[in-house]
Amino acid sequence: VVNDGRYSYSATGATLRITAVRSPIYADHFGQDFRDEDCEYTDQGESRFRLALMPHGPGLEPVVRAAYDLNAPAGDYVWETYHEGPLPPAAQGIRIEGADNLLAPALKRGEDGGYVLRLVEIAGRPAAATIALPLLGRSFPVRLAPWAVETYLIPDDPAEEVVRANLLEFA
Repeated sequence: VVNDGRYSYSATGATLRITAVRSPIYADHFGQDFRDEDCEYTDQGESRFRLALMPHGPGLEPVVRAAYDLNAPAGDYVWETYHEGPLPPAAQGIRIEGADNLLAPALKRGEDGGYVLRLVEIAGRPAAATIALPLLGRSFPVRLAPWAVETYLIPDDPAEEVVRANLLEFA
């Protein structure tokens, strides 16, 4: 079951179940003895969600990709026939070469300049790939362990090396 934000699901034999709505008290820090009429409950009112049944063979990779596509659809497109800007009429933001088990869920401008790229290994096997960022004129190799989530810092200066960020060192 692939969905866009429901809490849980289960499968027993030929029966699939999904928890569509929960209504616990929001941030119930104090317990039953201290509740009053001002308590707020989650999931009150109309609720909309999307779900899909995803039959698949061995491995979770197709399910992870389907869940990613459902929860992070491609952004808005702007159709343009001509412009005087420096970009070409068609462009590709990122290309992952040599590994079909990597996703790039985030590429953003860094707070201190450069760019930040997040990569996720989704099939439970090692990944070795080349990441190409054509609009930035950058290309670099990556190696990820099974199920790894890694962040790379890409400097604006092409002469500077792309580095894997150790997020534990950020203050």
